[in-house]
Amino acid sequence: MESTLHIPNVSVSTFILEKCKTFGNKTALVDSETDRKLSFNECISLVRRIANGLLKEGFQKGDTLFMFTKTCLEYPCCILATAAIGGTLQAASPNYTSYEMKHAFATCRPSYVMTSPDLVEMVREVNSEDVKKIITFGEVEGCLSFDDLILSCPDNQPIPDCDLDPARATAAQLFSSGTTGLPKSVQISHRNIVANIVQSLPLLTIKEGDIFLCFLPFFHIYAIVVLLSSLFAGSTVVVMKRFHPTEFLENIPKYQVTHLSLVPPVMLWLTKHPSLSYDKLKSVKGITCGAAPLSKEVEDQVREIFHLDYICQGYGMTECLITHIASAEYHKYGSVGKTVPMTECKIIKPESDEILKNNDKGEVCVRGPQVMLGYLSNPVATSSTIDADGWLHTGDIGYIDDEGFLFIVDRIKELIKYKAFQVAPAELEEVLLQHPGVADVGVIGIYNNEAGELPKAFVVKVRDAEVTENELKSFVIDRLSNYKQLRGGVEFVTEIPKSPSGKILRRLLREREK
Repeated sequence: MESTLHIPNVSVSTFILEKCKTFGNKTALVDSETDRKLSFNECISLVRRIANGLLKEGFQKGDTLFMFTKTCLEYPCCILATAAIGGTLQAASPNYTSYEMKHAFATCRPSYVMTSPDLVEMVREVNSEDVKKIITFGEVEGCLSFDDLILSCPDNQPIPDCDLDPARATAAQLFSSGTTGLPKSVQISHRNIVANIVQSLPLLTIKEGDIFLCFLPFFHIYAIVVLLSSLFAGSTVVVMKRFHPTEFLENIPKYQVTHLSLVPPVMLWLTKHPSLSYDKLKSVKGITCGAAPLSKEVEDQVREIFHLDYICQGYGMTECLITHIASAEYHKYGSVGKTVPMTECKIIKPESDEILKNNDKGEVCVRGPQVMLGYLSNPVATSSTIDADGWLHTGDIGYIDDEGFLFIVDRIKELIKYKAFQVAPAELEEVLLQHPGVADVGVIGIYNNEAGELPKAFVVKVRDAEVTENELKSFVIDRLSNYKQLRGGVEFVTEIPKSPSGKILRRLLREREK
């Protein structure tokens, strides 16, 4: 791969909007529920109106807009508008409880909140003194409606230059737990985003005229990279407010979708679907999968369903965006690919920082222009994540093979310690998912006085399957070493708790066990 690229020294809004002008009245965004569309020109106009509307309402350079709303077409335009006037958009999950909201407000101290009418009461309940105005996508007494915000400004009014430094100014903040602790606000600079689009776009092969189907939550880094890269490339994003199986399958032929951005749980669901018609799926020319490890078996099955040569996997996290991509040229089963240009990767012993040789498992560390500025108002967490030499310690366990391909094994904090051995939950999960009676699974370690921890599996059965605990234990015995056996047992459940990006929430499984 090319090791150096030119990264324009401009704001993310300038970078993307200048490119959007070249696509004119072509469709940029589509709401799959209502079929409402926004062209690239309309996106530019909307960004101008939001930016100037916020300025009119007293928004200043350095202020934070707290985006607390469900997925909508206006979301990416709000990101660009806030960035264009020197502000920061803090993305947050609309599923937050009031307890989580209090922590979020205390962390980022937002000046303005943009939300939907059904969430206003929760915003008011938090009652932050920092909030100057609540903007709502609808009419709510005592709030400024989004329509009034944008209609107060003409669509051709230019955005005043805010004179920011792209390398130091924060464009967006996203919450992440990092490797430990409560959610922290990750500061992502203009340069981080611009660099990552330049780094990853050629490998993702996104181009003008492509049509993406996206159900990913817009407060997540995976979705933001897809959205902004697509706008820059001139492709259309069909937006689903949530994943719904029937609608997902119907939308592919309806919009002649060419590309899908998926997560492993949806990939797994596709392999278990009783009747998928290639006739209705044949418009799909590419699939990207990220956010969690993907097994060879699932990748193979999905590849065959869609008649594709390969599935494009990627690796990254909120703190460093995309660092690895398994492209058409650089692809190997089970691997997340090689580093994108201008990115370094090394594997170290977590307890000593000793650099390990190829094929040895250790903590994955990355360095490049896409690495975050840091955690907002948390220098201790920042310094424990990014060392003095600029290496970001991901908290992921992996290894690099002799050809430079990265393989992710698991998270450091999720490794099960059975006696003197380390057991990776992801490995057990991958094996159990090969059983025809298993629809989904999550594995944790449960406390044991003699062994330390014992692996236990929480299993969702395939409908009408009569699989038993002993059957699954035997299935694992036949496939894995003695120390990796399910000595903690098997518990059948109706669902495995997951984050919006598809990662198993093992913390909730541990709470269930307690």
